[in-house]
Amino acid sequence: MKNTPNYKLLVVRYNESGQWERSLATARDWLAADPENAGAHRAAAQSLVNLDKAAEAEKFIAKALSRRPDDDFVQRLASIAHFKLGRPREADEAIHRAISLNPTDSGHWRHLAWMSYVQGDHASARKWAEKARSLSPRDPNVLNLLSLCQPKGPEGQSLKETYLREALELRPNDPNLQNNLGVNLMNVSRDFAAAEMCFRRALSANPASKLYRKNLFIALKGRDPIYKALCAPRDLILRALVRARRNGRERLWLLPLILLAWLLVARYMIGALILWLILVWPLVKTYEYLTLGDLKKKAGEIGAQRGGFLGFRRWPLRARLAIFGLVLVGFWTALALAARNVRAGDALATYGLLLVIIVLCGAVVFWAVRRNIRFFRAGIHKRRRSKKFSDLLQPGNSNKALSHE
Repeated sequence: MKNTPNYKLLVVRYNESGQWERSLATARDWLAADPENAGAHRAAAQSLVNLDKAAEAEKFIAKALSRRPDDDFVQRLASIAHFKLGRPREADEAIHRAISLNPTDSGHWRHLAWMSYVQGDHASARKWAEKARSLSPRDPNVLNLLSLCQPKGPEGQSLKETYLREALELRPNDPNLQNNLGVNLMNVSRDFAAAEMCFRRALSANPASKLYRKNLFIALKGRDPIYKALCAPRDLILRALVRARRNGRERLWLLPLILLAWLLVARYMIGALILWLILVWPLVKTYEYLTLGDLKKKAGEIGAQRGGFLGFRRWPLRARLAIFGLVLVGFWTALALAARNVRAGDALATYGLLLVIIVLCGAVVFWAVRRNIRFFRAGIHKRRRSKKFSDLLQPGNSNKALSHE
């Protein structure tokens, strides 16, 4: 008689190594041998949740809870599934039950913090993440989440980098942590060289990631002086727009002034962006096309300088820069000649440009109204969640912690 496989041990091993497909297959075999086993249903649910198959996981979660309603880990799985399926209220109720059953599990608090962060409630996310950290001070995932929740400004950005570096000391080869640190260095301190090293480390751990490679290209372009000069006007305008939006969110009393400023200044900023798109954007794309092989070579891609029209990627860089200079002169000369040939009575182009500006302004206003409506709804949900979970921060108000396998 053959020995019965130890399904539970196999599932634990696969879970520890992140082999969720194999863990799911083992859980299905376990269920085939013992259909009523709560642990098998729980293992299948955990694997499906980690494989982003929340809808399929729900039936296993329900069966596991019907057999073990006090399993706080399955309650957390239920919360994750609800949240991924767009049911935040049900997700809150499930994680509230999980924390009530086992308030010392840092994973429950971390998931609560993650939901708050995703919904834009960074203040509550920091509070729950700090609670998770108090329970598990050396959890890199908690430190990473704390870094994401930090407020804008010099102090918050400094804390963000501190948390990321502390997490990397605990898990130095984690590609997500390396990527997040690189993004922070690139967006805050504008240290593209250090950011490039972070993205390279992330790619060495996960070479197939498109996100890491995309960020590496951005860092490489940020180190290119010609590309930086071409994109400087656009970046300046976009940073001003982002800062205005953030100030309106964080300081509601400034919102009327910002709206007034929009009425007075937005048309000029949008007009400047349109001019940048017309006058500079084609040159940016031309420069990217001519130097793409060099960027890919710096990013470590094999054969990056092969191909191109007439094999131009193999040409010397000076020759390609000379071509770019000719394109630059020719493009602006053509625009200048076209502008001189426009007749004074030909108002069609003027009215067309005005119509484009009006349409773009309307689109921006519509987008801003939609964003503010979502922000208002998020504020309602934030207050409801804060009231619901505030009692759980008091140790005396929580039930006794339960253990689970």
